[in-house]
Amino acid sequence: QKGMDNLDNPDYEFTRPAIKYLTETRRLTNWPLNLPVGVIPPEHLIDNIIDITIEEKHALIQFMAPIQDVNFIGQLVFTYRYSLDHIASFRIRTIKDALGEETEGASRAKNIFILEDREVKKHHNHPAVFGLEYFSDMVGSTDIAYLVEGEFDYLSIVTNMVENGVDRRIFLGIGGNSSNLEFNYLKEQFDIHRVMLLMDAPQANGDELAYGILKNFQGEIQPYIFNWKAFTGTGKDPDEVIQHHIDEYHYMMQTFLSPKNYLNEEEFL
Repeated sequence: QKGMDNLDNPDYEFTRPAIKYLTETRRLTNWPLNLPVGVIPPEHLIDNIIDITIEEKHALIQFMAPIQDVNFIGQLVFTYRYSLDHIASFRIRTIKDALGEETEGASRAKNIFILEDREVKKHHNHPAVFGLEYFSDMVGSTDIAYLVEGEFDYLSIVTNMVENGVDRRIFLGIGGNSSNLEFNYLKEQFDIHRVMLLMDAPQANGDELAYGILKNFQGEIQPYIFNWKAFTGTGKDPDEVIQHHIDEYHYMMQTFLSPKNYLNEEEFL
């Protein structure tokens, strides 16, 4: 957000490629506050932070040491959380990924680098999710949460939800994770009783991920899976669908949000 607010400030020049990628390539132009997206800063900006203690600053610099080089500064970072109070990891996705290039140090599959505290991870037996903080004010207002695979599925839905005046729903990204998914904490924190799995289309292996989630699903919350047969447009995931049908956003969201377009576990299997 600071980069968007200070486009002419040379201190934030490192944010410009990421902002251009988000606003022009991805066409995500309406950014509400509290979206868990950032850009990896150079160390001197971390050192200039004034609202944390010296000990916290040193710990932060040490934690970020693996990504303080030219391969990562200026790249996109997505924040995953175990809860509103606990950050699980930072998932760095390089801008070069959009051009089909690879970045040294990132995984070959999607140019992704995950920065996490393994000690914190030991104390949490449920999955980390992307986007939890944006919906912190919706506690008790709905009993449904929609889960999507990727960060850009989430961002396309949420930013266009704001821009098009669609009533907010709780959306969370799971980062393609299907292991040990235990969602009771959503019931405890948000009074969620139903989880709607809006995975990628079958041709993009979304059904396989849904099968994996259902196989490992633990807890009292009832899962439902989006039936892609209810959708007649173009696109293999929610992000592509919105990009291809941006002029029909309200229709797309009605399709994605309608409970009648979701299958219960028995119907899906």
